[in-house]
Formats: sequence, C-alpha cells, structure tokens
Amino acid sequence: MLRRVWVATPRLQLLEFQAGELGLGYRSSLLLNFPHWLVAEAEFALQTPAPSAAIEEKMRQLLAARKARFPANPRSCGSVFKNPGGAPAAGLLIDQAGFKGRRLGEALVSRKHANFILNQGRATAAQVRGLIAEIQETVWRTRGVALEREVVFLPEDLE
Repeated sequence: MLRRVWVATPRLQLLEFQAGELGLGYRSSLLLNFPHWLVAEAEFALQTPAPSAAIEEKMRQLLAARKARFPANPRSCGSVFKNPGGAPAAGLLIDQAGFKGRRLGEALVSRKHANFILNQGRATAAQVRGLIAEIQETVWRTRGVALEREVVFLPEDLE
C-alpha cells in the first residue's frame, strides 16, 4: 500500500504528499494535474507481511503472466491507447483493423499484443506517431470508436 510520495517541481522544490491526498484511482491522480512534476520517491508498506520466498514466488508468477501476454521488447512506448469504455479492448480493435505486424519504418505494431508499438531498431518519434495516427483513423472509420492515447507527446500534451 502506498503511504506517501515526494515530487520534484520544475522550481526544484521537493513536495511530500500522503497517499490520501493524491486522489488515486484507475488512471486518475492529483499528480496528473501537474505534468511537469516528477515523482522522485515513494514509500510503500506491506498490507500483509509474508516470507520473502512467498513474495518472490508471487513476483515470478506475475512476471510470467505478463511475459506471456505482453511483448518482451523493452524498446516500446508501452500501452499506446486507453481501453475505450463500452467497446472492445483497444488491442482487439487494433488487431481487428489489421494492424498486428504493421510497420512504418522501424516502428512495428506488436504481433503479440496490438496495443504496443515496438522499436525494431532506429524507429523515430515521427514513425511511431504516424502509426498511432493511422490506427486511430482506421479504427474510427471502420468501428466508430475514437481511441484515446495513453502515451503522452511532449511537450505539446503538457499545454
């Protein structure tokens, strides 16, 4: 359980917040209102103490499940789109639109999970953005679903 966090501001102030002050929820937090802040440190407390061997085993299980479901390529921008409410998951919509394995230069839509764009070498930000735009346009045109980006474009998304 999160106890508190310390954030660094652009003015190099270090601010401390208790978990209850952050308004935490699924994809929501007070910190999202301050995109220029950087979480510098976080303090957690175990809710249910457990032997280290049990914790390590649970971590192995979680990592194995993640490895089976998501691409292992560390050069990705992570989950690209939020799952739309009331519609199939973003990855499924992207797959159904025929984007698995689609490339733009060195940027590739993962064959394992279509909501991930991988860097296959020297992908540029423009190539990744181009794929994102193509996906959004095609899913909107074919399914009538507006995919909202989960990735943030800097600096324009900070304005």
